[in-house]
Parts: sequence; C-alpha cells; structure tokens
Amino acid sequence: MKDHHTTPAHFELFKKECRKWIDFFELSDWNIYFDHPNNPEGGFLARSTFSSITLVATLFLNRNWQHDKPNNQWVKKCARHEVIHILIGKLSVLAESRYVSEDEITPATEGLVHKIEAIMDKLEVR
Repeated sequence: MKDHHTTPAHFELFKKECRKWIDFFELSDWNIYFDHPNNPEGGFLARSTFSSITLVATLFLNRNWQHDKPNNQWVKKCARHEVIHILIGKLSVLAESRYVSEDEITPATEGLVHKIEAIMDKLEVR
C-alpha cells in the first residue's frame, strides 16, 4: 500500500480531538503531551505511551501512514482510541504484570468504575 502523510492540520485536529476526549473522560490528573514523529517505529497510525505511576502520557500521530489516505474521520477515531488507552492505562499495566495483588487491582478497577459513572452522569444530563 502506498505511503500517505498526515499534515500539520491533521496533527492539530488530532490534538483537539484528544483534548475533547481527555475532558470527556475526566483525565485531567494526567500530564499529556503530543508528538507528530517523522520516522515512527512499527508503522502505527497513532499510539500512546504512558506511566500509570507518574500519570504522564504522550500521544503520537504518525506522519507516515501505510494505510488509506488520512482523512479527518480517521484522525478523530485515532485520537479517541489513544485516549481510551490512557483511560484504561492503570488496569492495562496491572494486567501485564506478572504478580499483581488485590490491593493493586481493586483501586484501579474502582477508579475506572467511578470514572465511567461520572461519564454516564454527564450523559443523563443531556
């Protein structure tokens, strides 16, 4: 498949959409950064890296897509997808750990449940 490129305008849309979902999912306790790399590894469309301990994340939009030509709809979907990775980040890290205690799982699970409840409360108001 032909290589396509995301533009600075795509990157601005990606950041705007990410911020929308960051606000929606109430992830203001995270420090989130953005990058638009030239030579990304792995051929991803977008990706996220994060530390669930320090609550620092970086969301990446790939400049070089080996996929369909990028459009605003794809960029928005990528933004939402990557922010959801941050939302479930603490559970994801625990799931990948070899040894996890109930004392670690319970707060992560409860935190996500409370987050989803707050989101649902917002939806009921609309």
